[in-house]
Amino acid sequence: MSNIKKVLGLSMAVLAVAFVFSFSAPKAEAAATVCTATATGLWSAATTWDAVCNGSDAAIPDADDTIVINSGVVVTVDAGNPSVAGITINSAAAANGLIISTGQTLTDTGSLAYVANAGTADQTITIAGTGALSVATTSTIPAPTNTGSSIITITGAGTFTATGTLALTGGATAGNVTVAVGAGTLAAGGAVNITGAAGPGVAQITVSTGAMTTVGAATLAGSATTAKLTFTGAGTRTLASLTDTLGDVDLTGTTGITGGLTYTAGTFDINAGTTTVGGATTIAASKTLVIASGATGNFAAVTGTGSAAITNAGTLSTAALTLGAGGALTNSGTSTSSGTITLGAAATVTNSGTMTASGTFGTGAGVVVNTGTLNLAGATTNALNVTTLTASTSGIVDYNLAAAQTIMTGAYYDLKLTGGSSAVKTIAATSSVAHDLTIATATLASLTNGGASTAAFMILGTNDSNPGTWGGTSSAASFTNSTFFSTGPTGTIDVDHEHGSSTVTHHSGGGGNSSSSSSSSSTTTTPTDTTTTTTDAGCVNGNAFSATTGKKCTSTTTTTTATVAPGCENGHIFSSVDGKKCAVIASTTTTTTTTTSTTGFGSAVTKLGSKGTACLAWQTFFNNKANAGLVLDGNCGPKTMAAAKAWQASAGLVADGLLGPKSIAKALSM
Repeated sequence: MSNIKKVLGLSMAVLAVAFVFSFSAPKAEAAATVCTATATGLWSAATTWDAVCNGSDAAIPDADDTIVINSGVVVTVDAGNPSVAGITINSAAAANGLIISTGQTLTDTGSLAYVANAGTADQTITIAGTGALSVATTSTIPAPTNTGSSIITITGAGTFTATGTLALTGGATAGNVTVAVGAGTLAAGGAVNITGAAGPGVAQITVSTGAMTTVGAATLAGSATTAKLTFTGAGTRTLASLTDTLGDVDLTGTTGITGGLTYTAGTFDINAGTTTVGGATTIAASKTLVIASGATGNFAAVTGTGSAAITNAGTLSTAALTLGAGGALTNSGTSTSSGTITLGAAATVTNSGTMTASGTFGTGAGVVVNTGTLNLAGATTNALNVTTLTASTSGIVDYNLAAAQTIMTGAYYDLKLTGGSSAVKTIAATSSVAHDLTIATATLASLTNGGASTAAFMILGTNDSNPGTWGGTSSAASFTNSTFFSTGPTGTIDVDHEHGSSTVTHHSGGGGNSSSSSSSSSTTTTPTDTTTTTTDAGCVNGNAFSATTGKKCTSTTTTTTATVAPGCENGHIFSSVDGKKCAVIASTTTTTTTTTSTTGFGSAVTKLGSKGTACLAWQTFFNNKANAGLVLDGNCGPKTMAAAKAWQASAGLVADGLLGPKSIAKALSM
């Protein structure tokens, strides 16, 4: 009995231990599996996947599995918003890849890796409709080694989120590496590296009307022709920073680069839309940043190294601009700078559009060539301070700060001193103005002692000024003025012409707001200006009808008289008597008469066989009135007489071909 109790006790103990373990030991998880897609089909179908995957707990990939897409296999993500631990796209002897259906999201908690494509077909991940692909770590597409390409394409409004580094590498074969975004979004959480090679393969990201955002730095490297970043549509793109060390950047739409832009090689073109760079922009020597017509580039600060260049045909805005030795800014659009513009030795700014500088322009070096409008609204002493100013053939230079400014000595075409607020513009030495010098209302020109500048024309406020020397009341100028000139300095401006007069007539006399004395005239002249008589070239020798047009000959006499006020003789714009603007009262009389002489048809009867000017006059008349189509040779042959008889009959005359007094009278009445 005791033995039975011992056995029973031992059995109960074993059962107890087993019971404890059955509740305390965790159930073993299914091992992570590499699921290989061996047949084209749906993600949700077990027949798509290999036996290893089928033997797993789910028979299709689950969250702890990695997947491999074999050559010739295309898997469509159709349901379940699946998640996997990694994705590998094998080389494609035949086309392979994934299709993520609209409404489905494929989440990869690991990496996305394309095997270098050694095949002739394409490896492709297609994100359709509103589908989405999210990769937690790196996304790598290496260079193909054959003609097949490696592609990620967003065909609709879907999203590709690459949380880690996105790396695309071009190759030496014809296969391309491409991420193509249609209307969807590429969101890169890490660095974006686009690396070209010798080609012909291209590594590229293209965005049509969709969006692209980066949190890390975007870099193009390797080759100017095989590393490409292209924005073609009107979407919005936001990049943390962009470095183009050797690539091809083409931007359209709205692009925001919150950090810096470094452009050291390749090409960088803003083709349309607006690109804004919040950080520093650096352009390497010999590189040209291009802003096309209609496009806008907004930059916080731009530094060009050496011969770096900017070509702007659209709208360029900078907070600060520095051009190195030999650098260039060519502006045919609109350019504004709110800060300092610094030019290195031999750096050149060429402006044929509109350029506005609101800060210091130049520090004593560089060249400015202006044929457009240059607005200098910045510094008081260095509003323009360069080695060479070329601005005398055309264009406007406007010193328009509402405060004092010093005018750079040089040769100008149109020079404007504006700004108002009693701003004093100091012309420190001798300058020349080939066309208009304009001094705006409430603006003063200060002509430094000993200065002797010249201008072809001068406008004070809105009024033209008389020829002669002008200056402040302390000067020895012919015309002294305290409204537009500072009173203390003794310098002068010698004005050559008045608008409307082509002669140089230096003289003493009054001018707009002038305080000088002048000789005066007490008489008003009323000269006859012109008398012009015009006649048709074919109406010579008193012809009644033109020998060239057949129309009645007329003569027009135009007589113009002009009455001018005293002191306004010789075409002056302002009176030398009272300084008022000259008013010219002009009267024109036009008289038109019709020639009634019969000389054109002659006085004798014109008939068959007649020759000369009378016959020619009749031929011209018949062509004009009856579309006779006669040769105008002055020889009245059978055709001319046939036309004569036809016309006589139509005019109610005897159709005998004898063009005498009755025919002449009838013709004149017509």
